[in-house]
This record gives sequence, C-alpha cells and structure tokens, in this order.
Amino acid sequence: MDKLKYVKLELEDGSYTESIPLSVQADHVDIASAGGGSQI
Repeated sequence: MDKLKYVKLELEDGSYTESIPLSVQADHVDIASAGGGSQI
C-alpha cells in the first residue's frame, strides 16, 4: 500500500496550493472515512 505523504488543496479558482506534508503517529490511518467514504 502506498503511503500518503503530501496533499494539495484545491482553491476556488481551480488552482492548487503547494504540497503540504502530512505526519501521523499511528499504525493504521483511515483516510476513506474522513471523506465520507466507507471504512477500510
């Protein structure tokens, strides 16, 4: 499984921000439910 390292936010004009580094302190991070999707 690939690890999520960076995110970019979409702005109102359709452009994107610079890459924002992420850091988490957990073995299992549920990124699907944060967006309203089903849990992994």
